[in-house]
Parts: sequence; C-alpha cells; structure tokens
Amino acid sequence: SLDSHPDIDALCHKRYSKPQELPSNCGDGQKSSFLHSTPEQQAVGDLYIKDMQRAITLPCGGFGFDHGDGRMVADASQYSCSRKFCRDAAAPPSDACIHECKVHTYFCFDSCKQDQASPKCQTCRKECEAACMCEQFCTPLIKDAALCVEQGGAWGHVLSQNFDTIVNSLLTLFEISTTEGWVDVMYAAADVTGVYKQPIRDFEIGLWVVAFPMWILVSF
Repeated sequence: SLDSHPDIDALCHKRYSKPQELPSNCGDGQKSSFLHSTPEQQAVGDLYIKDMQRAITLPCGGFGFDHGDGRMVADASQYSCSRKFCRDAAAPPSDACIHECKVHTYFCFDSCKQDQASPKCQTCRKECEAACMCEQFCTPLIKDAALCVEQGGAWGHVLSQNFDTIVNSLLTLFEISTTEGWVDVMYAAADVTGVYKQPIRDFEIGLWVVAFPMWILVSF
C-alpha cells in the first residue's frame, strides 16, 4: 500500500471504499440506478480508475551519463519513477537487484561489454537497479521500445501468443500444433528484428516460413 507516501494525493486519487463509489458501466453520462449513487460518489471511482490506468514516461532513477565530462550525474533524480512512486527510493539497492542488473541479458549489455567499471556502465546499472527496486510501478524499456513510449506510443504484444515464458511457449506451440492461429504467429515471428526493437515486415521470413509448418507436421 502507498497510503503513507508523502505525495499520495498528487499521485493518485482516493480509492473507492463503498459500492456506491464504484465506476458505472452504463456508459458516459449515465449513472447506475441499482446502487443509488450520486455523481460525486461515482466521481471517486472514476478518478481512481483513471489514475490507475495511466502511464507516465519518466527515468527509472534519474541517473544520466555526461558525455562531455565522461561521468555519471543524477540531475533528474527528483523527477524519477522511483522517487515519485516508491517510498524507499533512498534505500540502497538490494543484493538481488544488483546481481540481476549485472547479469541481465539485455539491459546495459552494450554499455558494459567493454568496461564494466566505466561511468557509462555504472550509470546504466544504477537505472536498472532503480527500476528493479520499484518494479511494481516502473517498467524499464530500452532501444526502440523506449523511443516508442517517449513519443507517446505503446509497446506491447501484438498477439496473445508469445514465447516470453516457458508456460507461454508451451501453450503457443500446443495451439500451433492444432493448426489454429499459427499463420498469425508465423507472420509475427518473421517480422522480429530483435528484443526491444521495432519489427520489420518479412525480416526473417526465410527461416520461419519453414520452421512453423515443420512443427505442425512433427507434432502430429
């Protein structure tokens, strides 16, 4: 719960506490006659739901790298996601977050591949650690995904099927084996250019146009 957060009133309106304050599903401008709620009561739920569904583009920890001086700076820390939404923003990162950011497959890979002690690498890992410590509210993005969100877009799955986890992969392969929806998955896979990168139509069509039909044949 964030009820004791010092900026709770600015971050989110009060949560509804009784049935009369639940948002109405009757459509815009209409109120539910079942709960006999007033417009003021319904406004409580409407504002809370609107706040919980919003997304704000912020730096994870506010750390940046000064290319001119070659050092790490924290000029935007007061505007960061961890400072705005997490009560323990000033707490040091946990050992689990430090380890995760050191071995992460994608985050900070390019910045740290030459020198892990460089200020550029340490800046990236500070941002990663800040996102890890505030993972309930902060969703870190890099490359094209970050640019997409910064420009007002949304970065997410195009299809419900994906290979992000073992369970999702097994379910997707099972669905493909039934010949249901496999064409859409094949087209999406053929457009993949990399993790957190913008898809390009038919980027790897030569590989997947063979792999998916082969899986269907083998799965029988």
